[in-house]
Amino acid sequence: MDATSSKVKALKFLASEPLLYFFAIGLGLFALSAIPGDAPEEIVIGEGRIEHLRSVFERRWQRPASSIEMEQLIENFLREEVLYREALTLGLDRNDSLIRRRLRMKMELAAGNYADTLDPGDETLQKFMQHNVDIYRIPARVTFQQHFFYADLLAPEPRNYSDVLKRLNNRQNTTRIGDNTVLPGVITETSEKRIDLQFGQGFTTQLTGLPPKQWAGPIHSAYGDHLILIEERLPARMPSLAEIRDQVLTDWQALAQKKLLQQQYEQYRQRYHVLIYREANQPTQVATQ
Repeated sequence: MDATSSKVKALKFLASEPLLYFFAIGLGLFALSAIPGDAPEEIVIGEGRIEHLRSVFERRWQRPASSIEMEQLIENFLREEVLYREALTLGLDRNDSLIRRRLRMKMELAAGNYADTLDPGDETLQKFMQHNVDIYRIPARVTFQQHFFYADLLAPEPRNYSDVLKRLNNRQNTTRIGDNTVLPGVITETSEKRIDLQFGQGFTTQLTGLPPKQWAGPIHSAYGDHLILIEERLPARMPSLAEIRDQVLTDWQALAQKKLLQQQYEQYRQRYHVLIYREANQPTQVATQ
């Protein structure tokens, strides 16, 4: 067998072994990272970092880490840090959409965390409430009792509601009045919108004309007929800041975060000259904001 045919067979053997490809790639990456350069870069793992690793372990496993486990945690962190730095050196973070989104999130999170620490004071929050009355106004609410009856088509016999109302208002033998239903018998301080969601559109409109503290009806819902006792009507009102300060502060901080993010972006944006090629060889200059 001549030398040429031996080389051909050797190449065919190499081509048939996929593991050799990974071996070759590994050698290539090692060669790139092993190119002589500056002095070794320093990695410091201080007491603060070790304490953080320990506390994360304890929160996850609900027990302290052993000495062996702590050494493993430190070694894992060191391995991660070494590979992270080498990946940056090789430029593996570039043109990666996942990494780009993650870094954007971290930039925005920093501004968000700052906004969460702000408290502008009661005067500013009061003005914020006044500019957002529709958000914080407490709607009108109703408290009532109800007895449910199937519609006449489903009832075993015609209903005599006047007799039932007389018994209810006289509080005579009211334990078994009405048909079974999943609807609650007592609705407490509930807004008209929520009542309509539960009983059907237009139900609360029929409640408007009913007298208070007296059984009346019937009024109709999407399910059947109802006899109603209005116990209390609470008008719509604007709460005081003291009642809902936490909510108002959270909303104000959310808006502040949005403004901070926009200001941050505009500030960074001024550092770049942007050309967008919407058509071949026809760049469009984007004005600095």
